[in-house]
Amino acid sequence: MSVQQSFKTETVDYKVRDVPFTASLTYDRSMPGRRPGVLLAHGSQGIDEVSRKRSLQLARMGYIAFALDLAGADLADLRERAEAGLKALRANRLVESSRIAAVGYGSGGAAALMLAHSGV
Repeated sequence: MSVQQSFKTETVDYKVRDVPFTASLTYDRSMPGRRPGVLLAHGSQGIDEVSRKRSLQLARMGYIAFALDLAGADLADLRERAEAGLKALRANRLVESSRIAAVGYGSGGAAALMLAHSGV
């Protein structure tokens, strides 16, 4: 398996108040066991090329990268959607759920800060 082939990106479906959302999960298949997770909150462009590149960088560093779906969220919905993404990341079989960080860009940065301020 080449280095590029060892990285996998898959979709993760989850819901917020019965509304479906789809995240992108990227990880290195060649690494055994559970690993720390990073919740990646995108900016206004959605899960774009920047998000995909950052997810691959995080996977190369040994993390499970979870690019959550914040599409169309206003400030009232942002925290709820971020918490739902965090819950989905924690539930993933590859993730060491006690070792999770969050990063964000633009409105995604606000989501990461909201999670930090709420204590989750």
